[in-house]
Amino acid sequence: MSSVMSRSWFRAGVAAVLALGAVAVAADPVRAADPVRVTASSPTGATYVATWSCVGGQVRFVAEKPVGVAVDAQFRREADGAAPGSWLSRSLRADDSWTAFYTGGASRNDNDATDRVVLQDRLPGAATWNDVLTLQVPDCPDYSQGTRSVFASVAPERVLDTRAATAVNYAGAKPGPGATVTIPATAFPNRPTGTTAVSITVTGTEASAPGFLQAFPTGGASPGSSSNVNLTAPGVTVANLAVVPVGADGSISVFTSGGAHLLVDVNGYFVAAPDPVAAGRFVAATQKRLLDTRPGAAIGYAGDKPN
Repeated sequence: MSSVMSRSWFRAGVAAVLALGAVAVAADPVRAADPVRVTASSPTGATYVATWSCVGGQVRFVAEKPVGVAVDAQFRREADGAAPGSWLSRSLRADDSWTAFYTGGASRNDNDATDRVVLQDRLPGAATWNDVLTLQVPDCPDYSQGTRSVFASVAPERVLDTRAATAVNYAGAKPGPGATVTIPATAFPNRPTGTTAVSITVTGTEASAPGFLQAFPTGGASPGSSSNVNLTAPGVTVANLAVVPVGADGSISVFTSGGAHLLVDVNGYFVAAPDPVAAGRFVAATQKRLLDTRPGAAIGYAGDKPN
């Protein structure tokens, strides 16, 4: 397993995969959620976040530590039940505020054997290493056996609102930290027969604390294993587009890590189409601006700056 080191102020990245023409929905939800995420702290004062995703098959570590404290870290891969690989070492300098490092490798780990990546650290010169975290690297979902589908758009319509004054398909208190709300198949209007996934806008509002939202097929993923919306501070409102496979009963669920009101609007469905079709395929167009509210470059707009 090769490795690459980079140092920078850390910003969370979002990876999006667009399926052009046909979307394959995983047929084996028993396999582990993608991606996998583990967080652990060390006696050195450093906190590490380790993630792994089927896309690219890379393990990523991000370390946060107090400025002024240097830390030595090392990690190794234990693959397919074989003898552990060599330790790969990294040095987190005293002036590093955030340090990110990766283990390379394009393996999808799809051989029904769980790999592990182990991370240790210590203060420079310390006699022993601290066992900080172990990331289990499970098999990828078997996307190759998924159901091909095409996209059918619909006029956006709200299918979930947890706010008492405007509640939709919900009754109860504001979802708290670690809460999961399920949207049944019957809540989706104009839902075509053979729906394999839904295209939705997920919004978190009146966040109780910093955290994230995860939309996932009911029964097909682990709550908290990934995120669709990141809420950076209490009280914020953030929205994002997500394509979510439906669960066995046609429902989807939304998890909130820190507590927030949840809004979900559906804007389209992916419908099973195992045979070749023309409708619903992606058609590229030359880029063109449709709206610009600035007076000197206005397009499709006249008036004052929107509030």
